[in-house]
Amino acid sequence: MAIDLRRLATILKVITYLTRIGRYGKDIASVVEELSQKRPYPALFLNLQHMMEHVKSMVIDALKAFENSDTKYIENFKERDNEIDEMRWSIFRECLTYMMEDAKNITPCSFFAIIARYLERCGDNACKIAEKVHYMVTGEHIEIS
Repeated sequence: MAIDLRRLATILKVITYLTRIGRYGKDIASVVEELSQKRPYPALFLNLQHMMEHVKSMVIDALKAFENSDTKYIENFKERDNEIDEMRWSIFRECLTYMMEDAKNITPCSFFAIIARYLERCGDNACKIAEKVHYMVTGEHIEIS
Protein backbone atom coordinates (compact mmCIF):
# COMPACT_ATOMS: atom_id res chain seq x y z
CA MET A 1 0.00 0.00 0.00
CA ALA A 2 2.87 2.39 0.77
CA ILE A 3 4.33 1.96 -2.71
CA ASP A 4 0.95 2.80 -4.23
CA LEU A 5 0.76 6.04 -2.26
CA ARG A 6 4.34 6.93 -3.20
CA ARG A 7 3.54 6.19 -6.85
CA LEU A 8 0.49 8.46 -6.74
CA ALA A 9 2.46 11.27 -5.11
CA THR A 10 5.23 10.82 -7.70
CA ILE A 11 2.74 10.98 -10.57
CA LEU A 12 1.41 14.30 -9.30
CA LYS A 13 4.92 15.77 -8.98
CA VAL A 14 6.07 14.40 -12.35
CA ILE A 15 3.12 16.16 -13.99
CA THR A 16 4.28 19.44 -12.48
CA TYR A 17 7.90 18.98 -13.58
CA LEU A 18 6.93 17.95 -17.11
CA THR A 19 4.68 21.00 -17.37
CA ARG A 20 7.63 23.18 -16.44
CA ILE A 21 9.86 21.46 -18.98
CA GLY A 22 7.16 22.03 -21.62
CA ARG A 23 6.96 25.72 -20.74
CA TYR A 24 10.72 26.07 -21.07
CA GLY A 25 10.53 24.27 -24.41
CA LYS A 26 7.90 26.70 -25.63
CA ASP A 27 10.03 29.67 -24.57
CA ILE A 28 13.12 28.17 -26.22
CA ALA A 29 11.18 27.62 -29.45
CA SER A 30 10.14 31.26 -29.62
CA VAL A 31 13.73 32.44 -29.15
CA VAL A 32 15.15 29.90 -31.61
CA GLU A 33 12.67 31.02 -34.24
CA GLU A 34 14.10 34.52 -34.06
CA LEU A 35 17.71 33.32 -34.04
CA SER A 36 17.28 30.86 -36.91
CA GLN A 37 16.48 33.68 -39.33
CA LYS A 38 19.95 35.21 -38.83
CA ARG A 39 21.98 32.07 -38.00
CA PRO A 40 24.73 33.87 -36.05
CA TYR A 41 27.55 32.03 -34.30
CA PRO A 42 27.42 28.44 -35.59
CA ALA A 43 29.70 27.31 -32.71
CA LEU A 44 27.14 28.49 -30.16
CA PHE A 45 24.40 26.61 -32.00
CA LEU A 46 26.50 23.43 -31.83
CA ASN A 47 27.19 23.92 -28.12
CA LEU A 48 23.49 24.40 -27.43
CA GLN A 49 22.64 21.35 -29.50
CA HIS A 50 25.15 19.29 -27.52
CA MET A 51 23.65 20.59 -24.26
CA MET A 52 20.14 19.85 -25.50
CA GLU A 53 21.10 16.23 -26.26
CA HIS A 54 22.35 15.79 -22.69
CA VAL A 55 19.20 17.30 -21.21
CA LYS A 56 16.98 15.24 -23.48
CA SER A 57 18.69 12.02 -22.42
CA MET A 58 18.23 12.94 -18.75
CA VAL A 59 14.51 13.56 -19.19
CA ILE A 60 14.12 10.29 -21.10
CA ASP A 61 16.06 8.34 -18.46
CA ALA A 62 14.05 9.88 -15.62
CA LEU A 63 10.83 8.85 -17.34
CA LYS A 64 12.18 5.35 -18.04
CA ALA A 65 13.07 5.04 -14.35
CA PHE A 66 9.51 6.03 -13.47
CA GLU A 67 7.90 3.74 -16.03
CA ASN A 68 9.98 0.73 -15.00
CA SER A 69 10.24 1.59 -11.29
CA ASP A 70 13.99 1.11 -11.65
CA THR A 71 16.64 3.45 -10.26
CA LYS A 72 19.42 2.16 -12.53
CA TYR A 73 18.45 4.82 -15.11
CA ILE A 74 19.08 7.65 -12.64
CA GLU A 75 22.22 6.45 -10.84
CA ASN A 76 24.58 9.00 -12.40
CA PHE A 77 22.24 12.01 -12.48
CA LYS A 78 24.36 14.11 -10.13
CA GLU A 79 27.35 13.93 -12.51
CA ARG A 80 25.17 14.52 -15.54
CA ASP A 81 23.57 17.55 -13.88
CA ASN A 82 27.03 18.96 -13.09
CA GLU A 83 28.02 18.54 -16.75
CA ILE A 84 24.95 20.45 -17.87
CA ASP A 85 25.68 23.22 -15.36
CA GLU A 86 29.23 23.48 -16.72
CA MET A 87 27.92 23.64 -20.30
CA ARG A 88 25.56 26.45 -19.33
CA TRP A 89 28.34 28.54 -17.79
CA SER A 90 30.66 27.82 -20.71
CA ILE A 91 28.05 29.08 -23.17
CA PHE A 92 27.41 32.10 -20.95
CA ARG A 93 31.14 33.00 -20.87
CA GLU A 94 31.39 32.60 -24.64
CA CYS A 95 28.38 34.87 -25.08
CA LEU A 96 29.93 37.51 -22.84
CA THR A 97 33.07 37.44 -24.96
CA TYR A 98 31.07 38.10 -28.14
CA MET A 99 29.08 40.86 -26.42
CA MET A 100 32.23 42.67 -25.30
CA GLU A 101 33.63 42.52 -28.83
CA ASP A 102 30.69 44.31 -30.41
CA ALA A 103 27.49 45.83 -29.03
CA LYS A 104 25.57 44.37 -32.00
CA ASN A 105 26.14 40.93 -30.49
CA ILE A 106 24.25 41.71 -27.29
CA THR A 107 20.77 40.72 -28.47
CA PRO A 108 21.60 37.42 -30.19
CA CYS A 109 24.04 36.39 -27.46
CA SER A 110 21.45 37.21 -24.81
CA PHE A 111 19.12 34.79 -26.57
CA PHE A 112 21.81 32.09 -26.52
CA ALA A 113 22.38 32.66 -22.80
CA ILE A 114 18.62 32.45 -22.17
CA ILE A 115 18.36 29.18 -24.09
CA ALA A 116 21.28 27.73 -22.13
CA ARG A 117 19.61 28.79 -18.87
CA TYR A 118 16.29 27.22 -19.88
CA LEU A 119 18.00 23.98 -20.90
CA GLU A 120 19.78 23.91 -17.56
CA ARG A 121 16.45 24.36 -15.78
CA CYS A 122 14.99 21.47 -17.82
CA GLY A 123 17.89 19.34 -16.59
CA ASP A 124 17.13 20.43 -13.03
CA ASN A 125 13.52 19.37 -13.48
CA ALA A 126 14.71 15.98 -14.78
CA CYS A 127 16.72 15.69 -11.56
CA LYS A 128 13.61 16.49 -9.53
CA ILE A 129 11.75 13.73 -11.35
CA ALA A 130 14.65 11.37 -10.59
CA GLU A 131 14.51 12.30 -6.90
CA LYS A 132 10.80 11.53 -6.75
CA VAL A 133 11.24 8.25 -8.63
CA HIS A 134 13.99 7.23 -6.24
CA TYR A 135 11.66 7.92 -3.31
CA MET A 136 8.84 6.05 -5.03
CA VAL A 137 10.98 2.95 -5.53
CA THR A 138 13.03 2.90 -2.31
CA GLY A 139 11.10 5.02 0.18
CA GLU A 140 14.29 7.06 0.76
CA HIS A 141 14.67 10.76 0.01
CA ILE A 142 17.72 11.90 -1.95
CA GLU A 143 18.79 15.26 -3.34
CA ILE A 144 20.35 15.57 -6.78
CA SER A 145 21.98 18.92 -7.52
